[in-house]
Amino acid sequence: MQYCPKCEIRILGRKTCCPLCQGELSGEPENHVYPPMKKNRMSGVSFYRIIHFVFIVLEIIFGAIGLLRGFSGWITLGMIITLLVWLDFWLVFYYRNNFLKLFSIEVYLAMLVCLFVDYRWTGLRWSFEWMIPSAFLFLTVFTAVIAAIMHLKLEDYVIYVLWNAICCCLQIPPVLLGLNRTPYPAVIVTAGVLIYTAAILIFKTNSVRRASGKWLHL
Repeated sequence: MQYCPKCEIRILGRKTCCPLCQGELSGEPENHVYPPMKKNRMSGVSFYRIIHFVFIVLEIIFGAIGLLRGFSGWITLGMIITLLVWLDFWLVFYYRNNFLKLFSIEVYLAMLVCLFVDYRWTGLRWSFEWMIPSAFLFLTVFTAVIAAIMHLKLEDYVIYVLWNAICCCLQIPPVLLGLNRTPYPAVIVTAGVLIYTAAILIFKTNSVRRASGKWLHL
């Protein structure tokens, strides 16, 4: 421990002079009580800005190439993928503390991308028939499993169940319009999701009422 003869005080840590009189110290210096923290070379804000700048540059480059050589299929697809990855990065940063909401949005984005790709290049051959019903089924099961694992109360995740049920019903118009040539997966999944949602609404009425008060601020 270091000691200042003039001020007659003992000083913890490792000092080059007395903090009171700036005089010389005697004794052996010790390690700092609180070791200094290493400074990060790059802060989170700087990294966030750099990533946004990179995505903006990519979009500008794709746009410039499209203006010079025409917006062909790969240029348009590159711009869309870059925009979606950019949006995905923002969502991960914004909802990093809400895994269920983040994953739900990710699945909906994946469905939109697959629907666009199917419409653009294959003429709606597989998105309505298999991909979208499978995605809704997986999302509903995943929501229930994560809620059980994380011991979530129903009022904390029932909004996702209701939203999935509403969006799942959007599979019915393509069936009625004949756009879905294999309607069995879409109809079966929609019926199953609606039955699951109805069971929650009927048998968990109090939890649903508390959730409505929480989400709608009633």
